[in-house]
Amino acid sequence: MNALRVLKPHVFFDDQLGHLEGAADEIPSVHVPFGVVNEVKGTQRESLSE
Repeated sequence: MNALRVLKPHVFFDDQLGHLEGAADEIPSVHVPFGVVNEVKGTQRESLSE
C-alpha cells in the first residue's frame, strides 16, 4: 500500500481481491477477474499466440 500512496494512481487495478481490500479505502479500485489466481482448476489457459 505504501507504493500506492507515493504514486497516487487515479485507479488501481489488480487480479487479487486481497490487494484491493487494503487500497479501496483510499484509491478507486477495480478487480480484474483474470490471471493465475482466478483460473478455474482443471481448465487450461489459452495462448494468445495460437
